[in-house]
Amino acid sequence: IVAAEPDGGTLAYSVTSGALPSGVSLGSANGQLTGTPNVNQAADTTFNFTVTATDDENQTNARAFNLIVLRLMQPYSITNSMINEKVDNSFLHRTPSSASNRKKFTFSTWIKLSSPPTTGYFPRIFSSGTATGSQSELVLTQTGQIRYEDRTGNTLKAVFDSNMTILDTTGWGHIMLVVDIANSTQSERTKIYWNGVQVTSWASSTEHTDTSYDSYFNSNVLHRIGESATYAGNRLGGYLAETHFVDGQALAPTVFGEDYNDSWVPKQVTGVTYGTNGFYLNYQTANNLGDDVSGQTNDYAETGTQFQSVDTPTNNFPTMNMNFRQ
Repeated sequence: IVAAEPDGGTLAYSVTSGALPSGVSLGSANGQLTGTPNVNQAADTTFNFTVTATDDENQTNARAFNLIVLRLMQPYSITNSMINEKVDNSFLHRTPSSASNRKKFTFSTWIKLSSPPTTGYFPRIFSSGTATGSQSELVLTQTGQIRYEDRTGNTLKAVFDSNMTILDTTGWGHIMLVVDIANSTQSERTKIYWNGVQVTSWASSTEHTDTSYDSYFNSNVLHRIGESATYAGNRLGGYLAETHFVDGQALAPTVFGEDYNDSWVPKQVTGVTYGTNGFYLNYQTANNLGDDVSGQTNDYAETGTQFQSVDTPTNNFPTMNMNFRQ
């Protein structure tokens, strides 16, 4: 901020109304604004203030200014992710000691593919069951569609295949499954979200009609992250970050993320009660990537090769897009 003194005298600068952003100061002798605004700003914020210049004869002149401090693009920083190797029999697994709420639950994770689906290959994101044809699974189909299905004894109870596909190996996305089988409104029983937007366009869809049905999720049978629970194969090749499973609640995507400047970004999850078999994996312990930090101690064991990575939804590393190789 510059003011002129025709007589060549000294000037003193001061903020006489309003306020500067926290962390920013005005030099009284030179009028310079220095410092870094508060990086924890919750929203774009305008700071209005008036600066008055006073000369050595106590004459003053004032001018109003404003500074706009932008909220960070990523207000919540994710430190680590897990790389699950498709080719090395890799997955996380747990068998709950007892069943809990098998009708209502929420699964949420950020995902970045390293190996896109291919013909005959259906990467499993989250799976539970007892045998082929008796399972509940969140899957990517061989063409990259999002699929959720429930089967018992090869009898289909529910299945959803999205029209949209996930094939990108360069960027992160947020996938979320919400199941509420006993909901009196049939259309509310299964919801899938991608980057905070509910998927409503389906290549095929069959909703739960039997409200007494119990999913395999939250039963006391094998659960796997990154591979089918009912047979070896169809492993996920990619990164996972901020993996949450909430037992007994059908939550909104705004619990896990938020819109900012037309982008869906992660947020710190607070105030969630995870329930008996719920868990939260943040992948911050390199030698124990299945460590549950929800407070429920529902740790997942590691099989095969998983690696900790610093490639995350808030620190995306450049990677080769395998969909455009020649």
